[in-house]
Amino acid sequence: MQRVSLQPGYVIHQRDFKDSSRIIECYTQDYGRVALVAKGVRSSKKGFQYLLQPFLPLKLSWAGRGELPTLTHVEMNAASSPHLQGKALFCGFYLNELIVRLTHRHDASPELYQCYLEALSTLDQPDQEEPTLRRFEVQMLDILGYGLQLEVDGNGEPIDPHQQYYYHVETGPMTTPIPGIQHIPTSGETLLALSAGLPLANEKQQQESRRLMRSVLQFHLGGKPLQSRRVYQQLFKS
Repeated sequence: MQRVSLQPGYVIHQRDFKDSSRIIECYTQDYGRVALVAKGVRSSKKGFQYLLQPFLPLKLSWAGRGELPTLTHVEMNAASSPHLQGKALFCGFYLNELIVRLTHRHDASPELYQCYLEALSTLDQPDQEEPTLRRFEVQMLDILGYGLQLEVDGNGEPIDPHQQYYYHVETGPMTTPIPGIQHIPTSGETLLALSAGLPLANEKQQQESRRLMRSVLQFHLGGKPLQSRRVYQQLFKS
């Protein structure tokens, strides 16, 4: 039987399970994404029930065999947590859905966990939604082995910031479009900004980077849409 005590982590998704329990998807520092059964949490007044919310830094304990061990204890891991509201809140849900959709359970990545913490912290600041999402998307794909080709083109030549490119996931950026292959027009300056994690300087770069990352993520998600993005678009017309 596995027993884990006071593991840092966050609740990223949950759903009802049987009559009074919930399955809690958590993203943890040392165990990656884990699914835990919070037994009786819907019908009882367990002290940790109110803590099972997204974006709260937690310490989680669990025990059991197989894919669904039992959550045994929860406590706060910090005195404060991000106060995400409005657009920032739905951006946080988007990050959580990316983790659920693109990571495997029990595939630990302390590096990605740290990127997640930094993204939540940055989202808590004014007008940081777009740069935070782009930075996390690029970092996450790179850590998971799906990194974008942002510094050289498909022929191995260094990216020219003044050149227009045509990006496809399987070829990288090309200076001319390949017939019959869907591509995303993207300037060299946008590719280099994404590579360096620099702020996107203007509306053109923001739009290009948004279209590029949307296309790349759609490819790796098998074309299945993200629900958080759909809700965000309905609410904020983005």
